Amino acid sequence: MSNGSANCLLTVCCDEPAARKKFAEILAADANISREYAEKCAGWVYDHFDLAEKGTLVALKKSIARLARENP
Repeated sequence: MSNGSANCLLTVCCDEPAARKKFAEILAADANISREYAEKCAGWVYDHFDLAEKGTLVALKKSIARLARENP
């Protein structure tokens, strides 16, 4: 995936509707699924998750897990 595509998916340069469309295009091609199903999947991801570059949330997730273990 190019930097331009990554920037789009992360809504750096594109609005969310354009990012969803681009994600569906990539998902359909990479997962070899129909465009319609890819659009549903992309919509679900954007409805339920904030996207960030891989690895950038590791420290945050570790902190959350530590707090959860300390405060059951």
